[in-house]
Amino acid sequence: MFAGAPASSGPLYRASTLAIVLPLYLVQALATAAALAATGRRRTAMGVVTGIFWNVRELPGTLRLRRAAQRTRIRSEREVLQRMHRGLQKWTLMRRFGLPAVSETGAAAPSGRRRPAIG
Repeated sequence: MFAGAPASSGPLYRASTLAIVLPLYLVQALATAAALAATGRRRTAMGVVTGIFWNVRELPGTLRLRRAAQRTRIRSEREVLQRMHRGLQKWTLMRRFGLPAVSETGAAAPSGRRRPAIG
């Protein structure tokens, strides 16, 4: 639900799983923003933080979608979780390849209720 966790994946979790996963995604997103800011990519770091606030603002709608998905899904929670990356995949990739190259020139600030770019 936060940067790196598309809102569309939120409806797949049970509430008890969300209570564990969401804080982890939040910490990961904030750490990513801090790493970007520390390397001089302040606009991109602000984009990550803006994405977090967007997700918080959209939380009521996301929770409505989550309830609807929980009523209609046919896969168990276990099956859903088995298909997801485990551990600190983002950190492993960043350690191996470094921070991705980010161009901050020409980037437009998000406006209105647009969904932030994930990436």
